[in-house]
Amino acid sequence: MSQHRAINLLVLLFPGFNTLDANGPIEVFSKASVPPGSETGITYKLTVAAKDDYIQAGEGVTIRRDLSLQCALENISDYHILIQPGAGLEEIDCYINKDPAFQDHKTIIQKFLQLGQSSENPRVLLTICTGALLVGYVGGFDGLEATTHFEGQNCLRSYCNAYAEQYGGKGATIIPELKCSDDTEPDIIFCAYKSAMEKLVRWVDAGCNATGVRVISSGGISCGLDASLFVDHGVCMEMGLV
Repeated sequence: MSQHRAINLLVLLFPGFNTLDANGPIEVFSKASVPPGSETGITYKLTVAAKDDYIQAGEGVTIRRDLSLQCALENISDYHILIQPGAGLEEIDCYINKDPAFQDHKTIIQKFLQLGQSSENPRVLLTICTGALLVGYVGGFDGLEATTHFEGQNCLRSYCNAYAEQYGGKGATIIPELKCSDDTEPDIIFCAYKSAMEKLVRWVDAGCNATGVRVISSGGISCGLDASLFVDHGVCMEMGLV
């Protein structure tokens, strides 16, 4: 009996996204993928969705999307893994509060989190770096643990608390807990960075939400590579392929 599976991944991009946040997982899953029609293994089909045909990263690189946010929303049940890369904090704030496209983006995340497991394949939501802020804003970590880039921790905590207060949720536990003793901004950043490095939280596997979607968040930027490898291994284990 064939042990080959096809897994559909959706990568949600927005203006100013970080290139490594997106390209790290794309690199991992594309290299882990076997050719379609193979007798064993997993074929990962990657799809990039964004509001415009061409979307520019914070580093100035422009890439072309595969489909629109609206199209992704209409076909959200086709996807097994949703990957949310991040960006700078200012870019995220601007996207959430000033860009009308965020409404479709928000709905995609919410709908995916409500899908639950598919009949054959697991469903996983994976956030990279500050991509966790977008998911936290819409309540994706409610009642769960999460992590993000150390500079985005306070913002993520604020978003999760605001969601819990507005909708009667449970809130989220943001880890690791970073403590600083100085009120001077540069020292706060350095202290938080040092604390984050000491605690070495590369990713957090929060388990499944109420509908059965596995929720995994990674720390700053390159942590997304480790988290993606973890997801690939976990998917293979769940399917009995390793």
